[in-house]
Amino acid sequence: MNSTEHQLTFPRFEPGPLVDALVKLESLYVETRFHREAQETLRMLFRAASIPKMNRLTLAIIGPTGSGKSTALKHTVAWLRSSNGLPPEAPDPVSMTALSASTTPKEVLAKLLLDGGDPLSASSAQHKLERRLATLGPKFKLLGLALDELHHGVENQPPRDVVRLASTLKNIVNHIPRPIIIMGVNSLDPFLDGHKELRMRFSRRVYLSDPIIQRDDDIRDIRRLLAEMAKVVPTANDCQLDVPEMLVRLLVASESRFGALVDMVKTACMFGADAESPVLRREDLSKAFRLSTNLESRSQGEDPFVMPYPAALQLAKQRGVPAIQSETGRARQA
Repeated sequence: MNSTEHQLTFPRFEPGPLVDALVKLESLYVETRFHREAQETLRMLFRAASIPKMNRLTLAIIGPTGSGKSTALKHTVAWLRSSNGLPPEAPDPVSMTALSASTTPKEVLAKLLLDGGDPLSASSAQHKLERRLATLGPKFKLLGLALDELHHGVENQPPRDVVRLASTLKNIVNHIPRPIIIMGVNSLDPFLDGHKELRMRFSRRVYLSDPIIQRDDDIRDIRRLLAEMAKVVPTANDCQLDVPEMLVRLLVASESRFGALVDMVKTACMFGADAESPVLRREDLSKAFRLSTNLESRSQGEDPFVMPYPAALQLAKQRGVPAIQSETGRARQA
């Protein structure tokens, strides 16, 4: 290394229980109805790949940010690892690539070829990469591939680049006889339907919606999730995640949005880790709430982690969400 060059590193949290909890939370998964359809379809796709000469092993998972697309895929990869007896240090059996607005089709091809066992791809021109894909694709070492955030290659891109991405995607499907999953927001629909070959290849689609907690089975799912979180997150006595009171406070704070509730707990753990606290505290959840809520709610003092519990129950009633209402009754009885 040149004497003027430096290896940049990120500043670190001090080691501690909440840092360990954050690592565990990233791999924690509890299946809910929001993920179930995608999860079942993904498993079916990988099972179908075991059938000789089975083709069109493709799936598009479409939905807004936070709807559970990546979560469903992450759990599928964990299922594949378990099914194949892979040790923790083994690479994932699925090539996963997340696109950004600056990702080019050539970079997508180079990444797939590298994951498939061709380490020399990145220096080649795109037409050479496509020829290598035609040769290596049938021998692809992994069980499948996934392209996440594919909409970034479509939205606000020049028409020529969108056509190039469509052509690249078609070649990937043609040359890699493995399950191929693409994921993105709703703009993927017109992209796929606007190219005849892609419309045929990705006719199998799962649509996810913004997960709103509003049914009794959603409440049961959330209670199971918080119980699993409570096993890995050390908390103060007034901040236990798996008690009815905290469930109500979290539901109010997240406006009954599944993704927001999960993110709030993770963000609170980061605040606690930053303060070098050994446990998650009510004040950490309060900071996470203030970070995610709008200015009006802040000014009205509607922080459900600060207000007395009867006030949080009353606020839950005012919101009028059936699932919250049913849980407040159980919490009051408790």
